[in-house]
Amino acid sequence: MTPDPCKLLVVDDNPQNRDLLRRRLTGSGYQVEVAEGGAEALEKINQAHYDLVLLDQVMPGMSGLDLLRLLRATHSASELPVIMVSALGDSEVIVDAFDLGANDYVVKPIDLRVMDARIQTQLLRSQTERQNRLLDPLTGIGNRAMFLGHLGDALAGRRPGKSLAVLLLDLDGFQILNDNLGHQAGDQALIETVGRFRLVIGESAMHPAPLLARVGADEFAILLDGAPVEQAEALARTLLTCLLRPLLLGGSQ
Repeated sequence: MTPDPCKLLVVDDNPQNRDLLRRRLTGSGYQVEVAEGGAEALEKINQAHYDLVLLDQVMPGMSGLDLLRLLRATHSASELPVIMVSALGDSEVIVDAFDLGANDYVVKPIDLRVMDARIQTQLLRSQTERQNRLLDPLTGIGNRAMFLGHLGDALAGRRPGKSLAVLLLDLDGFQILNDNLGHQAGDQALIETVGRFRLVIGESAMHPAPLLARVGADEFAILLDGAPVEQAEALARTLLTCLLRPLLLGGSQ
């Protein structure tokens, strides 16, 4: 399935600037909407999701900096990147924009190729930061936030007759292991456990693939969307069986 194009909002009171950027960015594969001022832009952002905003700094009424200040009260720089666009290029003005949370600053007249590159850089950075917030840094699998998000989506999209299973597993005696062998051994145990779980899930060849996440210090959850009860029970038994083999940690098992 082809991913949806990134959605950009161009905010500029000059209709020629808006049209130029809209046509160029649409040609680059983005989905582009425009707003002629801060108030209209704020209304659009409150009603829809945008991946990035190109914001003119000098506009009548609500200025670009005024809008940026409002946006940063509710959206972080990774949640909604903002590139300021202005004919004002002195250092004090640029510093003001960065102090208020701008991700980047482009001075007019715009070099469209440079603008393209800056947009791609900020989108990639934003996507990477959002993704990292949903991953467990130790094991690389999803964390509690990712799991709950997928579970909410699965519950919202349930159809009559479609089953949904959640498996919860925790490691008994994990704290004792940590206390006696140290946190490094505990981390190794978690990594080894996730490796075994991943192998079992991969060999199950279930479709869609079960979602594995670490939801606590020694707790894991697996979401099976659409799997029959019998299949969920079979996977649970196999997961428990894969942990019967001892863990070898620093010469101890």
